[in-house]
Amino acid sequence: MKLKIIDRIVEIFFAVITIIIIVFFFLNRRFFEWAFIRHHNILSWYIRPLFIIPIILGALKKSYAIIFVTIFCLFTSMFWFPEPKKVNESVIKFLDFEKNYLTNGWTVDKIFVLLAILLFFLFTLYNLE
Repeated sequence: MKLKIIDRIVEIFFAVITIIIIVFFFLNRRFFEWAFIRHHNILSWYIRPLFIIPIILGALKKSYAIIFVTIFCLFTSMFWFPEPKKVNESVIKFLDFEKNYLTNGWTVDKIFVLLAILLFFLFTLYNLE
């Protein structure tokens, strides 16, 4: 029982801190630019597929703590590594596209994707209970 309580505390903490970082990411232009400069380091790209493993482990153990810690790591991994000295041109083009996509306001397709993600999590919660 005590382990379930600790799991619940960790899950809520990392869910909230992830939301705070995402909101801060979009509201603070300096932080946004700082993170994107560091995201040019391709190590932040290579590490992301590794996060599939703990997400699967969390799903198997039905542990939202593992899942939310992993999602937190996934979002923050874009700025774990230092700004690279040299950046491939294709990386610059892709990140410019990504930055424009994230900063150019809401469109129907973005709203649809957001709703799909939210529905996925709602159905996941519903199926666990």
